[in-house]
Amino acid sequence: VPPSASAIQARMFFRGLRSAQLVTHLTSVNNYLVSGGAEGIFEHAHKAPQDSSGRMRMYENFKNNLWSIYQDVNEGGAITILSTLGNNLRNWPPYASTHKPGLSETDRERWNDYYQAGNEILEMASDGDEAALRRALDHFLQAREIDETHAALQFRLGACYDKLGEYVQAREAFTLARDYDAHILRADSAINAIIRECAALNHGVILADVEERFMNESQDGIMGGDLYYDFVHLHLEGEYLLASSMFEAITQALAGRHEHPASAAAQMSYEECMKLLGLSPYLEALLLSGALET
Repeated sequence: VPPSASAIQARMFFRGLRSAQLVTHLTSVNNYLVSGGAEGIFEHAHKAPQDSSGRMRMYENFKNNLWSIYQDVNEGGAITILSTLGNNLRNWPPYASTHKPGLSETDRERWNDYYQAGNEILEMASDGDEAALRRALDHFLQAREIDETHAALQFRLGACYDKLGEYVQAREAFTLARDYDAHILRADSAINAIIRECAALNHGVILADVEERFMNESQDGIMGGDLYYDFVHLHLEGEYLLASSMFEAITQALAGRHEHPASAAAQMSYEECMKLLGLSPYLEALLLSGALET
């Protein structure tokens, strides 16, 4: 179960001390090496299924912290701009999957039979083999009838729908795969709902709905590798869209204060930005190589 908000704040205070930072660095490096790197850390990490008490407490802590930040900013007379968060849905499978509580052993075996059968067909099917994809999809749908909360199942449903060109269903399944992921490394639907709620209920808060913008700008309306290097880190095109969304929100904030805001037409295009940055195909490849190595 995650600690309380006050316990987290106290821990953050002590971690700000230089002596604590040294101890934290040494122990974190040691734990990383002993556990066998990133894969080992995930193997031993605590899982938080979607409806677990620990996950609910995390959401509550996030909501309270967000509202507290807004109150401090508002009392200081500044304008609050909140941004939703996007992430890679199409090309990044969930880190950890769990079954729903109370699933009987018999139902678990039936679920596994359908799931494995679907996997075998999907792995052998080519993108244009509609008949095979439909067979795989049917097995996954049978498994979903037994337990829909398994993140990897939802990801494979999304993959089937995606290959079949049924992008609305694919987007729904990929989104559920992220939301059911028991290792919370990407902002899920609940996190973004809290951000939108805070913006809607507080006067003067401006929302930059980056997640919606990314969905609208992504291929087939599904966030994926066209914007992201990995699960959350953006390509330069994604960075531009993020900056553009924030530019529009800041413009709106300045307009409300009658401070002669820049017009939306003053935004530079992506090509103009890359030219001013001196970006070349070589530098872009270098950036991509560095991102993939880290």
